[in-house]
This record gives sequence, structure tokens and C-alpha cells, in this order.
Amino acid sequence: MRKIYTFVVSAAIAMISVMAYADEFSYSLPADNAVLCGEKFNMRLFKTWDFIALTKNDVPITPVTLTTGDADSNLQTCDGYKPISVINEGMEGWYVGVGNIEFNKASGGLYNNKNAVRYVILTGLKAGQIVCIQNGPATERLSERIYTSETDYVDVKIHDYAVNACRVQKASPDGKMPAWTISYLSNHGRDNVVAEITDSIHAEQADNVDDFRYFRVVIDGPLYIAMGKNSSIQGLQVWIDADAEETVSVPSFSLAGENEESNGVEITCGESSYDEQCHVVYGFPERNNYAEPDLEYEGVFTVSPDEDYNGDGKVVIEAVTVSATGVKSETARFEIDVDGVPLSAPILTTDTSAEPTVVFSTSGAKVSKPMHGVSIVKMSDGTVNKVMMK
Repeated sequence: MRKIYTFVVSAAIAMISVMAYADEFSYSLPADNAVLCGEKFNMRLFKTWDFIALTKNDVPITPVTLTTGDADSNLQTCDGYKPISVINEGMEGWYVGVGNIEFNKASGGLYNNKNAVRYVILTGLKAGQIVCIQNGPATERLSERIYTSETDYVDVKIHDYAVNACRVQKASPDGKMPAWTISYLSNHGRDNVVAEITDSIHAEQADNVDDFRYFRVVIDGPLYIAMGKNSSIQGLQVWIDADAEETVSVPSFSLAGENEESNGVEITCGESSYDEQCHVVYGFPERNNYAEPDLEYEGVFTVSPDEDYNGDGKVVIEAVTVSATGVKSETARFEIDVDGVPLSAPILTTDTSAEPTVVFSTSGAKVSKPMHGVSIVKMSDGTVNKVMMK
């Protein structure tokens, strides 16, 4: 029987030395976790996000202001709102629900600045992986409940955040469970994506028990983290089986600009599970004598009607991520209409006293100038603006 999780906010017990702790935020997740690296678990560190230094695997996350892109209708809603992608370079696969999440070192890293529950979501997790989270305290905490029936529940731990918890705005049909309190599990409420194993990890640590929480991924899916008021996450790690063969994730596509004659296409490289250097090759499968992607991707490229080899008004592109060891991902496909849309002047302007210094596409890649659609522009005064080009 599927368990139904709910959580409520509890303020009284949450004021535990929050002010005293506020000046002491630091990242302390070890890269050589003795228990996870040991014989019992036999894991290897795959990904590390340090939200104090603002790095992913020791590479800076850019820009330093958390920026968001498009909503994703394929993910479970958060309080009735579609999760929105985070487009900073280094935050691929992350989403936020409803907003009010920011990068704030002084407040603990990845920070919920709202006086209500807010969400961060990490997608792309695979069964067998282990997630480790280091967090800071909330001023109002989450009391997690597991319902054994529509009316009976057992109180479990009080958390600064709850994992795989996502409230649903609509009340139950019979009225026994009120709106805003029902929390389905991740993966659209059907199955739990992770199982908490914190107690078993701590039991192995003897007298040197850490303050982190651990979750084993039991099925492929997204990890929802419901954060209490003013809670923060200093760091998050993803660990994988040390004996697993190398795998490489597929690349992703986005339109980087279009005009009357051509379309700009940007490809974001996938990742190696061994953290090997990767590159992308692409090709046009409708081309004569095509066998597989064979063009080296070196940055945004244009697609014009010349690549419409079958004359149907569309161009199909295939791309593969290739690891430095030669391991390849599955093939990603992308179809675009070659009838472009003319560009117009920006409809969002910035203060004339500041000048643009860096421009990012919606995928987080640096570009030379604002492109069609939304671009992220960092100004000389340190502000970050969204610029829309039609």
C-alpha cells in the first residue's frame, strides 16, 4: 500500500540557536566518507554541490545569482505550481518550486527566504545512488507524518526539510484530508524515489557521528526537498557504486537564436559517471549517406533550409555525448522548424549607468550577445537582468 506523507510547520521548537549559528555556515561534506567508501556500501563520489563556495565538483557555478528558465509540466507540481528550471551553469537538472530560493552564503548557501515551505528539486537520479545532504536550521520546521489510512497517521522526525514531500493543493474527495496538507511522494505520487538510510549510516560511524542526512535512490526519478522557513542547504553529494561501469548522459538541445533565414542551435554536453572530460558530436540524419553523428560541436551553430534534406520544412539533428575514454551516450534527437522569426529590439532595458559584462543563454552557456528569447545579462554593477528578444 502506498504511504501518503504530509507535513506541517512547527515554529516553537525551531528557534534553536539559529542566530548563533548564522555566522558559522561552512561546507563540510567529506569527499572520502569512510562509511560510504567502505566495504559495506562500496560507493564512489559522483557529484558535489558546495553552496557556500558556490561550486559543482570544484568548478564555479555561474552566474552567482540563482537564475531560472522555463517551467516543466512533466514534474509533479509544488503547491499547485509547475517547477521551474535553474539555468545557472553547474546547476543542470535542478528546479525550484514556487520561487523564493536563492544563493545566499551568509544565510547558509541554497536558501529559502520565504516564511513558508518552498522546494528545490534535483532530477536525473538513478536507482542505487546515495544522496547526502548538509543543511542549516529553519526558523520554522517541518513535522513529517506518514498516514497509514486517510485519517490515521504516525508522527515521525521533525525536519528542517522533508525529502520526497510535495503538497497537493486540492483536498481529498471525501473531505477527510484538507487542502494544502496532502503530500504525495516524488515521481508523480506513485512511488517513493528515495529511502532514508541516515540511521544505518550513523550506526556505522561509531563515536564520530556526523549531522548529515542520507538517502538511497530506490527508483530512477526526481528528488523533492521541501524546505522550511529560512532553511538552507550548504552542500549535496551524489554517490554511485564504485564498481559500476562508466555511463554517459545524453546531451540536450536549445534554440539560441533565429532570424528570417536560419536558427541558432546550442547543445549542452552530458556527463560521465566517472567525471571524465566529455564532448559532443552531432549530425543530420536525413543527409545522404548518414551513418551516425560525426560533426564536432564547438559552440552555437546555425541551421538553415540548406539542411532540410527531405524538403518537409523541418531539420532533424542527432547528438551524442562522448567521454574521453570513448564511452558514448544514447542518441538525442531534436527537430526544429527552419522558417525563422525576425528578431526585434530588446523589450527589457537596464540602467544606462551600468554596462553588460557577461551574457548567458537560458541553458547557462556564455554567448556574445543577447539571443532570441530570454538571455541572462550580468551588468557591471553586479546586477543580473533577464533580456527578452522577440
